[in-house]
Amino acid sequence: MKPLFSIIIPVGPGRNAEVINSISNCQFPKSDYEIIVEEGTNPSMNRNRGALKARGKILIFLDDDAFVDTSFLDNAANFLNLHPDVDLVGGPQLTPPQDGFFGIIGGYAISSFFASYTMSHRYKVCPETLDASEFDMTSANLFVRKTSFEKIGGFDERIFPGEDPEFLARAKLKGFCLAYSPDIKIYHKRRPTPKLLFRQFYLYGRARLLKEHILGTRFNPVFLAPPIFAVYIFSIPFLVFLFPLGLTVLLLYAFLCFLSSLYEMAIHRKIILFFLLPFFYFLIHFSYGLGFLVTFFSLYLPFLSDKRDILKERRH
Repeated sequence: MKPLFSIIIPVGPGRNAEVINSISNCQFPKSDYEIIVEEGTNPSMNRNRGALKARGKILIFLDDDAFVDTSFLDNAANFLNLHPDVDLVGGPQLTPPQDGFFGIIGGYAISSFFASYTMSHRYKVCPETLDASEFDMTSANLFVRKTSFEKIGGFDERIFPGEDPEFLARAKLKGFCLAYSPDIKIYHKRRPTPKLLFRQFYLYGRARLLKEHILGTRFNPVFLAPPIFAVYIFSIPFLVFLFPLGLTVLLLYAFLCFLSSLYEMAIHRKIILFFLLPFFYFLIHFSYGLGFLVTFFSLYLPFLSDKRDILKERRH
């Protein structure tokens, strides 16, 4: 008898699928799910390989360093039974309470609207919707009916990380129904150091423009703010020398950072957020903008093109 769920976990070389420990504690019958671990350096490729092996009607994509609560699979099964027309459903990936100090503050930062815009929905509990989008979920916590996954065409193996926005946007463009459920939640470790957080959002910035280029879609002008900000930061020495008011934009940005930090401090009742979040905001915005610019140069300036040929023909 085929299982209902096929849980696909991509892992990097030498890493362990820690999430399996919490899955084994779920109340859901073990005969109704299988676990497929795919190891490799490309998570998109790992997920696609796992999907080919899957026997379940519904594919579950989880990250290896996440953990779930005991009702995770039950909540998902109930939601999908209640909404048979939903092709894909995801939920929030929350910061674990036992995460490290830097990770916890980073979790507050990425779940704030000022830092992540509408993508902040991915990192906090929001109202249920049957008209979700790439901004509401990630491949760290994603349920897809197998027949729908095959029709969508799987994950684009040229993009990682940040492959999930392209996959979800492509599904939306093809008319599949995407949903978000606050009851289908996981806990996901955050980046433990400034360097790793910088790299994370640098790669997200690269993937954003690449995704729009591949799909031939127009991105929200809001996504131009980080690259413009990055250009401004690089230009500050010249602006200060040429224009007496060259630092005005930076002062305005600092004001908005502290205003957002004050709001987050008030709703979470943690004074330390007021002092630390501005640093996290700057790191996120600058790294994302820098990644966006690098991809722009690679795609549209031939003499600076990426020799890895990031736009080779799709494999699906």
